[in-house]
Amino acid sequence: MKNFPEVINKNGKNAVNARELWIYMDVKTRFNDWIAGRIKKYDFTEGIDFILLTEKIVSGNNARSNEYYISIDMAKELSMIENNKWGKKARKHFIEREKEARDLSAQLPNLPRSFPEALRALADKEEEAQQLLIERQKNKPKVDFYEQVTSSEGFMDMKKAAKALKLPLTGRNNLLLKLREWKLLMPNNEPYQQFINQGYFSYQPVPFEKKNGEKCTGFKPMVSGKGLQFILSNYNLEKGLNEK
Repeated sequence: MKNFPEVINKNGKNAVNARELWIYMDVKTRFNDWIAGRIKKYDFTEGIDFILLTEKIVSGNNARSNEYYISIDMAKELSMIENNKWGKKARKHFIEREKEARDLSAQLPNLPRSFPEALRALADKEEEAQQLLIERQKNKPKVDFYEQVTSSEGFMDMKKAAKALKLPLTGRNNLLLKLREWKLLMPNNEPYQQFINQGYFSYQPVPFEKKNGEKCTGFKPMVSGKGLQFILSNYNLEKGLNEK
């Protein structure tokens, strides 16, 4: 494809010489008729889309010609609307360039285009940072709890378990009470076998003697980190060890 007319600087703006474009597009209509007809039909505006200058023709006489310097957008539009093979090639060319521009734009971040936009973007980033800090502080007890129970080995007694939960009714006796109400422990504090089998609880036999001298065996329940996670996930501890 032959070279598109050179872009020049005219009156401080990028422009194309309309006569060169007319030659490039191989238009059969007389130049003055062609450019005047296009300006009228497509409502181009002097001073915005084009400028008209009368220039002296380099020759032995004082002949002059009207030269139109048109904007890049106007040159693009005139090229694309010309109904011949060069118009078709121009349309294909500009469509490909626009596609490349869209693809490039999709790969780039949305950068601020003005100082107010930059300030707004900065404020948005600060708000996001503040919100993230609030969320981290809000979730800190849960994170601490998770780190504590996942780092613990084996089973812990109810005193340590209550301390790990760090919630309103975290005393050992209150925790045991709720575990019995939730049917995780039997009335004598022995864990139910199904929860032992799942690795949530264990127990230690604790021998004791009643006032009448009768020797008995009690149970000291133990809970694993996995068991504490099970309790936290399935029971509403955040409302003071309320039931589900």
